[in-house]
Amino acid sequence: MTLEIADVVRFDGVSVDNGNASGAFSLITESGVGTGGDVQITAVSLDLSNGAVLSTENLGRGNAGSIILNLQNQLRANNGTISTVASSGSGGRIEASADNIFLEGDSDITTFVNTGTGTGGNITLTAEFIIVLDDSDILAFSADGIGGNIFLDTPAFFVENFQPTPQLVSLAELQALDGNDRVDINATGRIASGTISLPDVSFIENSLTELSDDLVTTTTLIAGSCIVHTDGTDGSFIVTGADGLPPQPGTDDVAGFPTGEVRGSDGAISEQVQDVVEQRSHAVLEPTGAYELNDGRLVLSHECN
Repeated sequence: MTLEIADVVRFDGVSVDNGNASGAFSLITESGVGTGGDVQITAVSLDLSNGAVLSTENLGRGNAGSIILNLQNQLRANNGTISTVASSGSGGRIEASADNIFLEGDSDITTFVNTGTGTGGNITLTAEFIIVLDDSDILAFSADGIGGNIFLDTPAFFVENFQPTPQLVSLAELQALDGNDRVDINATGRIASGTISLPDVSFIENSLTELSDDLVTTTTLIAGSCIVHTDGTDGSFIVTGADGLPPQPGTDDVAGFPTGEVRGSDGAISEQVQDVVEQRSHAVLEPTGAYELNDGRLVLSHECN
């Protein structure tokens, strides 16, 4: 099955009449022999939600078909499933390329081989960033063979509560990973597990700058501010200004300095403030009055123009 659409593809919900999920499917029944058909979708974006499914199943004898998604913008799944299943052959591969891939709401991408020594299907996700949340899992399983390979080709990979899970687990143990409230990525096989290639995102962790332990002194901020009365009757006000950009284009920068001692009676400023004025090119306005803050404190300042 091949879909080539120049717009967004959406599959949403499960039929209330027969319980069938919306989606795109390829199926070989128990009596069939041969390789299952592929599901290929080329579009701008693809959305799977509320139980929607993309799947290829071979319940007879043969390999499962593959799922190939070529998307310009986004692959988004919210309680959606993308899966290939083979009863006794090799698993079908899943390849998805998009600008971004977002899995949430317990959305799973899986390749399963239920019996036999067939190799599990490979899973390759290619995107600028991949985000996996809400117990969504990526699994490539082979009950008696070699697990499929999982390759996430992305410079940015963000997961919620992710922990590497043990390899060489049983089918029942693997199925139990769904519902454990964390993201699981597993490539189990009875003979050997497949390889899991995840991006190195340590550059994000190493690029973080530790915040300073020094607390901001509010009096310093108030000292370089002016007072604006509001129209309310409760006497509230807004304190504006900080040591940084000027309050508006064309005005001088706000000076950030402690108030020190201010002699408001004769309009003169203290020697401490005067020293700061001489060291800085900022314009400093002496206070014109005392203003009461909401907490009852009085500050000396001036009203904004």
